[in-house]
Amino acid sequence: HVLAVFTVTNLTDAAVAPSGSLRDAINQANATAGADTIMFASGLTGTLPLAAGAGNLSITDPVTIIGPGASNLTIDATAATSRVFDISDTAGNVTIKALTLTKGNPGAGNNGGAIFSESVGTLTVSDSTITGNQADQGGGIYSTGDLNVLNSTIGSAGALKNQAIAGYGGGIYGLGNISITSSTISGNTASLRGGGIFALGNVNVTNSTVGGLTTADGNVANGNGGGIFGQSITVQSSAVTGNTSHNRGGGLYGTGMMSVQNSTVE
Repeated sequence: HVLAVFTVTNLTDAAVAPSGSLRDAINQANATAGADTIMFASGLTGTLPLAAGAGNLSITDPVTIIGPGASNLTIDATAATSRVFDISDTAGNVTIKALTLTKGNPGAGNNGGAIFSESVGTLTVSDSTITGNQADQGGGIYSTGDLNVLNSTIGSAGALKNQAIAGYGGGIYGLGNISITSSTISGNTASLRGGGIFALGNVNVTNSTVGGLTTADGNVANGNGGGIFGQSITVQSSAVTGNTSHNRGGGLYGTGMMSVQNSTVE
């Protein structure tokens, strides 16, 4: 298979994918077996509003989506009343890079506000911002496979926080292992456990901030693990500060081994 590259040339959207739209590019990548890449045309910036009635963007095959920068292009799911990306169990490895995803809300009984992934491959989110989304669990991201977050921001203060309104993982819910590198997880809330991150696997945090210097920056859980709830937690050269749990573990709550190196946890 020769790597196919599909180019997004406009910021339109509709249930029947307009030619040159991101939805159209994803449909083409899904129909082309093997790992493909989707890029945006040079100079294409602004907001891509997902259309009412169009629903989420569905990914069923391995793909890397490369935006023009999180500050340059926002995908807004307000009108669609859905999450932004839905990644199926057939998708394999998927990378979302250099985009802002906001206002995703799949409705009551559903998980993954901005991204819902059932893939057994690795989901990578890099150089991106995920804010202002909500779902029952995984207000920002819900991933059944391993998750890597690089150089990204998940959540923020006030209306830009991600919310798990009926369960775990305000910012992130992961069934697999989670790696956070050079990123910020802040201002997220969970009605139960894991205000910032909830993981059934291992959590590794490196050169990152979970929470912040003010109360508004902190992640909040009504249950255990205001900042992070995980099985095994490793924190290196990072800050876990300003988070709140209304039960145990304001910063960290681990059910297994915990290691903190060259970091601040308070």
